[in-house]
Amino acid sequence: SEQNLRLALDAAQMGTFDWDIPRSHIRWSRWHEQMWGFRRGEFAGTFEAFSSRVHPEDLPLVKARIEACTATRELYQMEFRLVWPDGSLHWIQARGEFTYDAEGKASRMRGVVVETTAQKQVMEALRDSEERHRLLADNASDVIWIMNLEGKLTYISPSVENLRGYTPAEAIAQPVEQTLAPDCAARGAVLFRSALAELAAERPFPESRSEVEHLCKDGSTVWTEVTT
Repeated sequence: SEQNLRLALDAAQMGTFDWDIPRSHIRWSRWHEQMWGFRRGEFAGTFEAFSSRVHPEDLPLVKARIEACTATRELYQMEFRLVWPDGSLHWIQARGEFTYDAEGKASRMRGVVVETTAQKQVMEALRDSEERHRLLADNASDVIWIMNLEGKLTYISPSVENLRGYTPAEAIAQPVEQTLAPDCAARGAVLFRSALAELAAERPFPESRSEVEHLCKDGSTVWTEVTT
């Protein structure tokens, strides 16, 4: 059982810890040491050594969370940053549970840690990309829009107000019959159903380009070229 557990932990590159609180001693697995930027056997087994690599801004939060969990007997769970001696930043997800002595004091904490740096980097890259695209969309002269597969707009750029006289909030709330001239709305519905059929058949959503007559707030209409 112990060999199977070790194999699973190694495969997941997950560290384990066992903190004997009254004796102020912490035992780490080799993966735990590696995540903290220690060489194998270098970790001194103290809370101070653990704290030395936690980001200064996160350390008070980590300590406060530990105190709160011991008081409420909750499962400890937290994500925080580490700073290695080379200055590199690493994200860690930690989970642990406490055991208590006869007097109700926390006597031991055991748990696991896993590095989440890669996931954080991916999410940050996605967030940056989304922010850049949103900046472009919000400031483009063309009207840029996003529609869900139920046919409802979920985003429309501010330039719609220059084109049709409606604010983005007003335009998003409009049904298609208030957006397009009747014949264009009918053609659009056919194209949309055809596109959904392609998706249902696990084929790519077909791109299209067409001229469309839009209804404006002042009662006029405007013709546009729409690429979907």
